[in-house]
This record gives sequence, structure tokens and C-alpha cells, in this order.
Amino acid sequence: PALTDLAGSPIVNPDARFIQWRLRLSGVDGARARLSHVTVSYAPYNRSPAIEDFRLHPPATAISETATFRWSVSDADGDAVEVSHDYSPSGSDDWAVALPESSDPVTPGGDGGVWRAGEGSWDTSAVPEGSYVARAVCNDRIANHPGDGRETRSAPLMSVIVDRSPPQIRADEAGGSIRVEVTDEHSPVPRLEVVPDGTGAFRGRPADGVCDSTQERFEIARRALDLSGAIVLRAFDSAGNSVEWPLP
Repeated sequence: PALTDLAGSPIVNPDARFIQWRLRLSGVDGARARLSHVTVSYAPYNRSPAIEDFRLHPPATAISETATFRWSVSDADGDAVEVSHDYSPSGSDDWAVALPESSDPVTPGGDGGVWRAGEGSWDTSAVPEGSYVARAVCNDRIANHPGDGRETRSAPLMSVIVDRSPPQIRADEAGGSIRVEVTDEHSPVPRLEVVPDGTGAFRGRPADGVCDSTQERFEIARRALDLSGAIVLRAFDSAGNSVEWPLP
């Protein structure tokens, strides 16, 4: 309907992104009609904050103690944003809080292009070893009327292996070669170090050419490498746990 109250009228049309207006002037011959100004007052809906670049620092596929998360957040309305971190066992929908909402909210700015970085840590000592997924959750509830705040979750989910147990080594020697098998229950085996008595360590070469699984086999030629005396084998998993195995 036409808005004819000079003191102002509420717009009763449905919500929309744009508004258009038309003015019809009428009068007697010779009369002058003039428009001084038109004012439209409005309040935008609250927009969701955005979160990206959620990652482990330093990059890792497995952790043994504390996981340090880093992320960036922005808000198109310039609202203060709180960030929390959740985790869930892989294949489960049961989420728990890894890091509660930050007590120091981030205010990224209001042009939608201002990003602010943040960091938080997750102490994994209270959770069982195994495979998990993690996510960051940001919200702007602190800056809006109750019920108007919005929440955004990071995607895709981050895979994290919690591994506090060292790998296991089995080794024997036959025909001048040292045969080694390294296994880990939770995370891949990235390397085996061979430490000859009194000399520097070097890496053993896996039988299939690459260390990428939770079970790796190695064969080390003692004679070809001139390995005399005692030898220590040192194996690592992806979480940094290690174990040593002495050979005579």
C-alpha cells in the first residue's frame, strides 16, 4: 500500500534484499512541487561468522600429548566471535569439547574481508588412544540479542590420531643381514634409525621403498655397510613415540 504519513510509516512488504519507491506529484496549474528528501531506516539480519584454515601446528597426522590448533575467523558484521573446538571418535556422532569457548573473543572487523588468527591447545591425556575427528566452532552470540547469534563449523573435519604408545620392534640376524619388523597399533611408522656403536645414526630403507603404514619391514646388510660391534635400532611412530632395540 502507499505510504502517506509524512511522519513515517513501517514497511509492511515481505523481507527482501532491495527496496524501490515511487513518488507521484499532483497539483493545480502553475503550482510548484518539490521533493526535499527520502529516508529509509532498516536493521540487517545478523550474518554468520566464517572460519577457515583450521589446522594442527606443527602439521601432523598423530599426536601423543597436546594438539595445538590454529585457525582464522571473520565476521561480515564486525561482531565479536568466540571459538571452541570439539572432537569425536572416528565414525561416531558423539562430540565432546576439546577446548571451550575462548574467554577473549576475537573482533575481526566489519567489511567481511578482515580475518583474525587464533590458536588453542587440546590436552589429549584424558582420552583413550585411537582415531578422532576434530572441528572448530565459531559463534557471534556474545554480540547479538539472545536467539539472534549464529554459529559456523569448520569443514572438512580434521583427522587426528592420539597415540601415546611406542612402536614394537622384532629383529633377527641371518646370513649377514639384520631383518627388522616395526609395528604400531595406532599410527604409521615414519622411520627406523640404525645406530652403530660409536658412529652416527642413519635411516633404514623399508622393504617396499616407503614408510607409510603401521607395519614396516627393513633389511640391513651388516657386512655391506661395514657394521661391526653393537648396534641399536631406534623406531618411531608418527606421534613421535620411540623405542630402542639393542643388537649384539
